[in-house]
Amino acid sequence: MDEAAVSSGLLERLYRDIGAAGGVRAASAADAVAHGADAVAQAAEANAQENTVFLKQVVEACGWPTRARFGEVVEAAAGWLLAFSAVIDPPFQDACLDLLGRLLADGEVDAEFFAFTTDRVLMSQGRAQRYATQVRHRDGYVVIIEPLEAPAQLNARRCTIGLPTVPVVLAQRRPTPSAARKRAPRRAKRGRRR
Repeated sequence: MDEAAVSSGLLERLYRDIGAAGGVRAASAADAVAHGADAVAQAAEANAQENTVFLKQVVEACGWPTRARFGEVVEAAAGWLLAFSAVIDPPFQDACLDLLGRLLADGEVDAEFFAFTTDRVLMSQGRAQRYATQVRHRDGYVVIIEPLEAPAQLNARRCTIGLPTVPVVLAQRRPTPSAARKRAPRRAKRGRRR
């Protein structure tokens, strides 16, 4: 498999999945009524199967499609497919995480990409996050999605791979005072109405 086929195949699948995700939210109710919920689920499973087969072929032929060899967007597309499509094949996901860990140790994979992909895969398998990269935004604040693997060792684990500690990351994402004031509920003015 040549690099152009890898790049175009991964990007095509990424863009199709992103488009499908938006379309599923918008059309799932209508499709479920028109075609039945089973048909929608079958189409999603067929897409996940196709994406996983392709990603397996890529990894077998070229190894992991790293940023240095294929570019950041292609690497991100492979990470997306690993986390969201390959959920149908947890042993393959785990093998890819092992491969990514070796590439990280060799400096061939970015620590943020590694941590984000690891957490996404673990969560897709119903397991706890390892690096606390998956968050939600609530009332203008960043909230880490739980559960976390060995929370007491989280910051040490992050530092080991070159990531800042969670308090540093959260401080960088903290809303500004003016943004916090905008979200604060307004108090009713006391006194007589005229």
